[in-house]
Amino acid sequence: MPQSPPRIASSSLGTPSPDGALLALAPAVCYGVVDFVGGLLSGRVSCTAVTFLGQVGGLLLACLAALLVPAGAARPADLMWGALPGVDSGTAWPALDRGWAGAP
Repeated sequence: MPQSPPRIASSSLGTPSPDGALLALAPAVCYGVVDFVGGLLSGRVSCTAVTFLGQVGGLLLACLAALLVPAGAARPADLMWGALPGVDSGTAWPALDRGWAGAP
């Protein structure tokens, strides 16, 4: 028997829960902070070091967030889709940091 899709959480008034907005806002804020700090550091420190520290920081935040997810809630496909952006940004950030380092 096929499983029904998960229901969207709502409050007692029938309005949507802000969980989705908060889940979207948290990584957007993190990305903005890392983008800004990476730009500041790229002119002073090696681009490789800036990228490495950014990736390690992201991994630590992801591990902390994983502690909040109930056991068994994430499927292997979910983990793959979660790891793919990390690999992608790990390959793109060095080029971006190198560009920032050359900026006046």
